Amino acid sequence: MNTKYMPDYGLQTWAYHLSMSYPFDLDYLSPDDRRYNIYVATLIPKLNIDEDSIQFFEDYIRFDVIVGTGEHTSRETLDISIFSDDMPEFDHRKFEFEYEKPRKAMVFTGWEKGPVELNLLHVYREDSKYYLDTEIVYIGQAFGENGERLPAEELMSDPMLQKVEADLLREYPEKDLALLLLEFKSQLLEEIDSEDEDLVQLQELTKNPPLELNN
Repeated sequence: MNTKYMPDYGLQTWAYHLSMSYPFDLDYLSPDDRRYNIYVATLIPKLNIDEDSIQFFEDYIRFDVIVGTGEHTSRETLDISIFSDDMPEFDHRKFEFEYEKPRKAMVFTGWEKGPVELNLLHVYREDSKYYLDTEIVYIGQAFGENGERLPAEELMSDPMLQKVEADLLREYPEKDLALLLLEFKSQLLEEIDSEDEDLVQLQELTKNPPLELNN
């Protein structure tokens, strides 16, 4: 075959965005975090807040996180600041505290614009100096038949995810189930052998790649 141009194409795919959440907390993800193509069900140690350890200071809140159960329990003290663009230099001692154990969240009231919620899993993952021990147990798709991404509410009610959650928590009562939500990006890579004087023909060849990347 007499071919002047020899193109090589490759498809590079990588995890572009990752979120982690409890299955029952998916609807609390921000719109920016609702970008996912697959979910990875993982077993993690149980995380609990020691209510008796909570202390309020002007610039931060201090509390102990109990990691694990039984003889594998450990403890870590976290100092968490709730400063943001909306509430600069807010005195944390003015917060009133409520503890929502079923969702493993801390809800602070006392701010004029409304309550502030701290999700324990998110706080621990971002502020702990230790890695969170995880074990991957299931990988499922988070998209519909046509490749559209499922909204968080629909993913929460997915029958397969509910079955996986029930089976795992029954088999591993000392663990919690957390979901890794991954978004993938793809990039078409190309390389074509050509001389400089053939630039026009080269551009003609490459302006319409042979593969269209969609869902």
